[in-house]
Amino acid sequence: MDSNFQTEIKYIDSETVSCSGDGFKESHPLIYLDLSSGKIATCPYCSAKFKKKI
Repeated sequence: MDSNFQTEIKYIDSETVSCSGDGFKESHPLIYLDLSSGKIATCPYCSAKFKKKI
């Protein structure tokens, strides 16, 4: 299994979140993910997972 695989979900208060990697080894272009559907949004670059808090 890839050692960079993330399973932890980061819960966010807003309906959008920005992601640019972890700031160390896994940086990538800044992108914004839509959390308004209530589903988990996964960053296509680093696989970080985000969900809007209920």
